[in-house]
Amino acid sequence: MKRFILFFLLTFLVVSQSNLFAQSLSDQAKVSLLTIAPTNELYNQFGHTAIRISDPITGVDYCYNYGVYDFDTPNFYSKFIRGRLPYMMSIVETSRELAPYQRRKRGVIEQDLNLSVEEVRMVAAFLRENYKPENRYYLYDFFFDNCATRIRDLFEDALDTRFDYPTGMIPGYKTYRELLDEKIAPTPWADFGIDFILGSPTDRYADFRGEMFLPDYLAGNMSMVKYQGENLLGPPRVLVENGIVVGSNTPFTPFNVFLGLMIIGLVVRIWGSAKVKKIFDGLFYFLLAFCGFFLLFMRYGTDHFVTWNNYNMLWANPLFIVAFLHLFYKKSWMNSFRWILLAMVVVNFLLFNNFFQGFHQAVLPILVLIVIRLSDGLELMRRKPKKETAKTTAGQISEELSLAKEEEEE
Repeated sequence: MKRFILFFLLTFLVVSQSNLFAQSLSDQAKVSLLTIAPTNELYNQFGHTAIRISDPITGVDYCYNYGVYDFDTPNFYSKFIRGRLPYMMSIVETSRELAPYQRRKRGVIEQDLNLSVEEVRMVAAFLRENYKPENRYYLYDFFFDNCATRIRDLFEDALDTRFDYPTGMIPGYKTYRELLDEKIAPTPWADFGIDFILGSPTDRYADFRGEMFLPDYLAGNMSMVKYQGENLLGPPRVLVENGIVVGSNTPFTPFNVFLGLMIIGLVVRIWGSAKVKKIFDGLFYFLLAFCGFFLLFMRYGTDHFVTWNNYNMLWANPLFIVAFLHLFYKKSWMNSFRWILLAMVVVNFLLFNNFFQGFHQAVLPILVLIVIRLSDGLELMRRKPKKETAKTTAGQISEELSLAKEEEEE
């Protein structure tokens, strides 16, 4: 709490000084876009972006960031998970902004905006207005209202214009999921987790403007935008050399782990005893049901639009709780649910990376394992009536022999 109060006191001093100088920015004042390289932490894997306003004459040099949040917000984690956490804008001296990036060797690229002095002042005035307590907070949306899209929209709003973006689906455009994969593919478990949570809305194609939810696409696409006959952004220059390599060399990728689990499931089917099969299936079905209930919560218990219509629920299905209970309570109606689950998995196979939603490749071994275990259970259930029939037939033969013997004795 003390750190939080100190942060806002420093921010207040910065804002006061910023307002004092910004009223009389010199003719050498400029606005620039900062693009910060990603790191291995999930929350930094997509990079970051900020606006810098500097004036060598007056000494003004501040960075404006969107996407900052307060850990002391009541019910912080609940609001964060449910998509209801208010984010805010912050202001910090550029030297302090760059210091942690320099220590970590996290790359920073700067590009000046080709604006007149009056337009620079318009942007500065807009940012000051945006930082007022009644304006600085907003509900964050990863794809449509984040640290990059806010800056994209800010330029248009501050300059009271609309840039001429390319329209339509130009060949080469990617879905939002594919754009995410470019950033998180080097970290396999994060890649799998995000593909698992995000539903079919993520498989919509992002147009030229939509791509700019990612900081490097914001810089790249804005560099192609024309404003008053010139490029909006100037050439990039390096403020901090990038020394961070994003990636993971672990062999324990989701695909390898789930492939190993699938092989274990196959071994259990062929050589496992009834007790071993029951234990394996119990753990497996419970985990599938748990994942299904989690996806159900992400659909109906949060405000995240991109978690809707998630076809991963065809395999991570809450109905697996019935398959779990069926291991302990042999009810005939539960058997039909096993057939339903098996049918859903088959549909998942047919839909894999087609039609509605793209799936992570690590899902394939899971689908095969589900078929192996469900079909094994169904096979055992078919055999059971046959054994009972055999016993009944043997009993009938015994009774007939006894009756025949009695008749002979008479």
